[in-house]
Amino acid sequence: EGGLGDQIVNARFATTLAQYGRVVVVGDAKLLDLIRTIDGVDEVVAEGEPLPPHDYWVPAMSAAYVLKMEYEDLSGAPYLHATPRTFPKGFNVGLRWAGNPQFEHEQHRKFDPSLMLALADIPNVTCYSLQRDTDLLDVPFTDLRGEMTDWTATASILAGLDLVITSDTSIGHCAAALGVETWIVVPVLPYYMWALPGESTPWYDTVTLYRQETYGDWTAPFAKIAADLQARVAL
Repeated sequence: EGGLGDQIVNARFATTLAQYGRVVVVGDAKLLDLIRTIDGVDEVVAEGEPLPPHDYWVPAMSAAYVLKMEYEDLSGAPYLHATPRTFPKGFNVGLRWAGNPQFEHEQHRKFDPSLMLALADIPNVTCYSLQRDTDLLDVPFTDLRGEMTDWTATASILAGLDLVITSDTSIGHCAAALGVETWIVVPVLPYYMWALPGESTPWYDTVTLYRQETYGDWTAPFAKIAADLQARVAL
């Protein structure tokens, strides 16, 4: 149900469900090693594989409803775990400018990558590309696509960064679920997780949302990102 980001977001509810019994999480095979690190997950099964005996099942995106949770019941604390990769001393920022092109609303969240690449010109910022399979560009900084061999390796990279700046992608969800400071560029019509107004979200404590103000125009959020990044580095 949903994409990889949706699976990462909603796998968190395994921790709450664990108080009622043994929890099996079914998910994309690529994510299973990562999901296995969540407290309360007893077993993981790849989509399409036989399920162990069970008494109840719930679609992941309906888990909050079944648990009768409201926004105030959500925990924004990190719940994924990874061994952080070591980066050179400095302020290290990962950039991701595009997600899965098969997403039905991809056209609404896409922007000109040059808006994000310009952030690498800010003094005292060391940037790394987190773009892996699509929308690949020759960038004037370190490209980590060859090291993002699976989600465990990707999570290790994310956990070692000081900041991740991304469009609304599974990379953003993974970074935030690891407790990494994450800035997400959000289109005018936001995904349901970003529906509440403002820059913060109850889903993740470490996320800041940068919202598009006018459809088709991404200059405002990137101007704010650039100003905030300069201020962040100055700290």
